[in-house]
Amino acid sequence: MWYMFHYANNFIDRLATSNEAQATRDIAETILMIGHQENMEAEGYFCASRAYTIQNNSVAGLFYMEIALKKWQEQPSPIRYKSSFEILWQILKLARNISFASETHLKPIAKCFEALNPLPYDINSFYHTYLSLMFYSKGLKVLEDIADFLDKHREIVYKNLDHGAMPWLSLIFTVKLNFPSANLSRLNPYINAFKSVVNRKGNAMMLDLFDGENEDIHLKELMVKLESTRNVEDYSHDNHLAMIFSKSLITKSTLECNPSKYLLAMLIRADYTFVKSEIAPNNHFMQTKFRDINGAEYNLPIEDTKILETLMQLRGNDEVLWIGKGTSCLHFMAFLQNHFAFGNLSLLTKVNIEKLQSNTIRFLNYERDVKKPGEPIYTKDISELEQEAEDLKNNLSDCQIMISDNANRLLLVKDMDVAAYPHQLLIDQNKNEFIGSLLPTCNIISTEVLIKTNFEEPFHEHPSCAFWSPLNCSEFTFEIIKSKLQDIFATYNFALNKQNIPDRPIDAEINIACAHGGADISDTQWFYADDEPIVETNKIIGKGKLLILFVCHSGSFTRPDYDNAMHTLIKRYIRVGYSSVIAPMWSLNTEILPTWLSTFMREVTSGQFVIDALFQANMAVKEEYICPEVYACLHLFGNPFLQIAEKPILEIKEETL
Repeated sequence: MWYMFHYANNFIDRLATSNEAQATRDIAETILMIGHQENMEAEGYFCASRAYTIQNNSVAGLFYMEIALKKWQEQPSPIRYKSSFEILWQILKLARNISFASETHLKPIAKCFEALNPLPYDINSFYHTYLSLMFYSKGLKVLEDIADFLDKHREIVYKNLDHGAMPWLSLIFTVKLNFPSANLSRLNPYINAFKSVVNRKGNAMMLDLFDGENEDIHLKELMVKLESTRNVEDYSHDNHLAMIFSKSLITKSTLECNPSKYLLAMLIRADYTFVKSEIAPNNHFMQTKFRDINGAEYNLPIEDTKILETLMQLRGNDEVLWIGKGTSCLHFMAFLQNHFAFGNLSLLTKVNIEKLQSNTIRFLNYERDVKKPGEPIYTKDISELEQEAEDLKNNLSDCQIMISDNANRLLLVKDMDVAAYPHQLLIDQNKNEFIGSLLPTCNIISTEVLIKTNFEEPFHEHPSCAFWSPLNCSEFTFEIIKSKLQDIFATYNFALNKQNIPDRPIDAEINIACAHGGADISDTQWFYADDEPIVETNKIIGKGKLLILFVCHSGSFTRPDYDNAMHTLIKRYIRVGYSSVIAPMWSLNTEILPTWLSTFMREVTSGQFVIDALFQANMAVKEEYICPEVYACLHLFGNPFLQIAEKPILEIKEETL
């Protein structure tokens, strides 16, 4: 049985490198069951760890690895050499997945490996992974370490060219992709030797990636394989290679001014998990289906820009701006009046979005009255508030985009690496003003989200409305808010919750939830009241068409290192069927709510699009509060064209012959 597990590990590796992600997990789970049946649980869990690690799911890989090590500890017999090597090798792979490249912690692993008196083939495998991990700490300098290793172990490397050539080529060219000017002179003899034995047919995808060729073809091939991924959470790990290809394709499509290729790349870069369907098993066992297609002969509807114009249903001078991350900088593609334009965002490229979010955006708030210990309350005058607004703009001066002077509305699609930056605080390069103060804006998330929600039902003539806030709190905040909004509730027939956790989630056409929110809400997805988390928010908010969250930070996004997805509360509600979500991207000043909500509801019930109603509401707030921290706080996500109408924006009509 031990040999069966050994071969299973090799089989899993082959499946994974063939980009058959779902099949890899299915086999690993089968092996895990066999491990339990054969009293070889450690081997079964280790196989699962290996499968999930190679699929870039570090958390699952580490979880199964921990269980495997505990199971091995319980065994009376010593661990075999091969298992010992695999354990040490697996530790390096897990560290590589999370970019943990601390030599202080990894050198002991290498010493343990050397103490095994390893086989030549294992030396080649182990140190290839070790050096690929060191790339994260040494960057370009790792090329010297690679050359030193290859020189020292030339005989071992050349004896194992059949299996080792492609991994070594991949490592060298990965460094080259990140540092295009890297000097490979010491490595050229090895590169030539590796290329001489690599089978072009079996490795065309990776070789083309390094050569910058056929990215669109291979990306479509990967997309087809990704269709088999059943769980949305797995998709954000399975798309790792597709993310790399799409990055390269964004750069190439910008240079070629090719909208079809740019749209194809953004399908991955803008986080497809907002619309990706779960595939539910229809019985206890599911048959694995392998699909191999030729990307050169396979076309997606999104590649046809004429079809795109129909599906997006833009009005007049609506401008769409896609911001995508290429190999070395951020690029944009703009679409206005049937014309595409391309360019680079050199200033925005320099901005560390993650740092800006954690150090600046999350701390934005409005304080007009200042109270210092031992001093009376000081109220800032208008000039001071104007200066603070100017200071914020100067602080964010590199966060610029270019908007056409003819644009009446701006719809944005942002690469997941820049999603955390609030779109209303982007600065128009020509007017040097926050775009949130210039024209109606919306983060449509992705082209696919806009198209999908265009098929959803609009508001009825008199849309139903519901409002929820915590009850029985020791703090009076929520009761004060409701008292200030009671006239609006009465005018538009809002249903108010009478229980803290309602018998059924609120499910009107327009749902509003009001609670406290933490800066980490994008990950926890919790509300707060009385400094206690409300965890089961799914029992509070049901289905609807428009969701308004008066919950601090609820519109924020994070992009963790351990997967390729946007983490945000917004995703949950877009996925359950909401067309549009309005939420603050930092702390919400509740003083604005009566002005904001009365204006918004007036505009929506008069037939305006939600994007226009939001802008009018924000501008009504701006007349009272000149600070962007206040008037630009509430952002729109999803479909900007939700309104009162008789039928959806798009419909599928069946014709009978």
